[in-house]
Parts: sequence; C-alpha cells; structure tokens
Amino acid sequence: MLDKTISDSNFDPDGDLFNSAYLNLTSKINTLLLHDFQIEIDELTEKVSKKFQEKPNLPGVIVTEKGQLVGMISRAKFTQNMSRPYSLELFLNRPIKSLYDLLKTDILLISGNTSVVKGMQKLLERPLELMQEPIVVEVTPQVYKLLDIHQLMIAHSEVHLYATRLIGKLCRQLKLNNEKFKELEHRFSIHNPVQFRGFAVSQNPRFR
Repeated sequence: MLDKTISDSNFDPDGDLFNSAYLNLTSKINTLLLHDFQIEIDELTEKVSKKFQEKPNLPGVIVTEKGQLVGMISRAKFTQNMSRPYSLELFLNRPIKSLYDLLKTDILLISGNTSVVKGMQKLLERPLELMQEPIVVEVTPQVYKLLDIHQLMIAHSEVHLYATRLIGKLCRQLKLNNEKFKELEHRFSIHNPVQFRGFAVSQNPRFR
C-alpha cells in the first residue's frame, strides 16, 4: 500500500495542491512500500523458501556478502526454478550462492531519493524480459530494500492523476481570472469611457 493515495472520494480539486500530503510530481521512491528481506550468500536456500511461504507479498530477496550488495533473486524466478524436478534436493539445503549463480541477472538499483516519475522512466528503459523484476532501492548508504514494480506503477498513476487535476485547477483559475478581468474592464469602460478608449488604443499593437 502507498503511504497516501488519491481517490475521487478524498481528493479536493480546489484544495491547496501545492501543499498536498498526497503523492505529487516530486514524491520519492522511499515514500512507497519497500520490502526488507536480505540473506547472506552462504546461508541456506531453505531460509528463503520458508520466508516466501510466510510472507506471500515479498517480491524477492536481496543477496549480500558480509553486508555488501551482491544481487537479488525475485520470487518469480525462485519459485519457477524450485518447482522443477530435483531442484529441492539440489538447492534447498545448500547455500543460496548455488541458486544465485544459476539465476543471477542485471538488477535495477536506484536511490530512495529518486522521484517516482524518474523511477518509472528507469523501469521502462529495462529490457523487456527484466521489467517484471523487483527494483533494489538504496534507502541509505549500504541499506537496501525491494520495491515491487506494481507499487511503482500504482504510484506513477497517482502522480499522473495529481498532475492532470492540477492542470485542470490551473485552467479553471485562469478562466476565472480572465472573467474577473473582463468584468473590471467593463466597469472601467462605463465609468471612465475616455480613459478606457485611450487605454485600449495603447494596448493595440497597430498604434504602437
């Protein structure tokens, strides 16, 4: 879940959007739901299997060596490989390194201070076969968590909704200002017809 969400029921299009607590154009990745699950490369694969059973929403596991980032194994790839014949016997009671060496692939590593919009751009730049893989987020130096891409997509859609409604609000405000200006102009022309004609002439490019 997101920290704050926008819906038709709780979004005020006439509210102060510039001080909104909802997701906006500058919202950061670290405001989204991030998953914290790491394993040292010499720990048993069985630990990952049990954790995935306990936490069905975990998108993957971060692999480290002496606290340093090595890589990531997604739940999807883990499950796909472990469901193959003899995989349980081959990997379950062996260090995760054996499975990681088989499944390792390029990861998308981004800072937690990256904006949601920029994060989505980086996701779309990935090869098609890697776009479903979780994103590794460096929350603080040497501290890593995982972001499910579906959370990012939801957040990006809400930022887009925010931008759309902000533009709508600004357009309505501009229209209202124009109407007020025309009303003042009309009143001025009635009470000061001579000055108004002089003003109108000065504003006409033909007479400049």
